[in-house]
Amino acid sequence: MKNLTMSNVSYRIVLQRAISILLTNLLQLRRYRRLNLDIKNLREMDDRMLADIGLRRLQIESAVRTGRTDYNA
Repeated sequence: MKNLTMSNVSYRIVLQRAISILLTNLLQLRRYRRLNLDIKNLREMDDRMLADIGLRRLQIESAVRTGRTDYNA
């Protein structure tokens, strides 16, 4: 009859996978919050300040998320 309990190796693999998933999710949350904070800060700037850094108001979110500002909007 097979042993239905997990070995120490199996526990270690499951634990490593769980930690990996948790860290990935935490990093994604950190990036999401950072992007949203950057978008908020740029939206608080007036149009002249945005023009000084090469942005139009309609480009803010896309520029923050993609890093690109070299398109026409």
